[in-house]
Amino acid sequence: MRGSLIPMAQYTKHPVAAPPVAPERESTGHLLLRAYATLVLFAVFAHTAVYNLVGEVGAGVIMALFLLGALAIGIPMLAQGRPQPFAWRRLPWAALAYTALALLSVAWSQWRLPTILTWVPSRPSPSTRC
Repeated sequence: MRGSLIPMAQYTKHPVAAPPVAPERESTGHLLLRAYATLVLFAVFAHTAVYNLVGEVGAGVIMALFLLGALAIGIPMLAQGRPQPFAWRRLPWAALAYTALALLSVAWSQWRLPTILTWVPSRPSPSTRC
């Protein structure tokens, strides 16, 4: 008898695993919520640009509208009990540790007041207006 008793592997058109399927699509509401969160994040980080574009009153109105939108989204979610428990493990711990160290550095800073003032949001002075 030649060879072994185990037959050689044979090519087949029937795969062992199920064919891959596309992931479930996100709901329209979830996509809109993500878009709104992105828009608010951009507006907050670019507040100086918004301020220079529409002025002091316009920037205040825009921020008030974003606040009202966030309340209109958040209050019903809280009422329905939809938010999941806070996922502490998903926090960016390295970035939070760096921020804590930056705040702690005030203790040994020679310029304590100016360092603390960089943490306080302030509105642009009238001399910086266009």
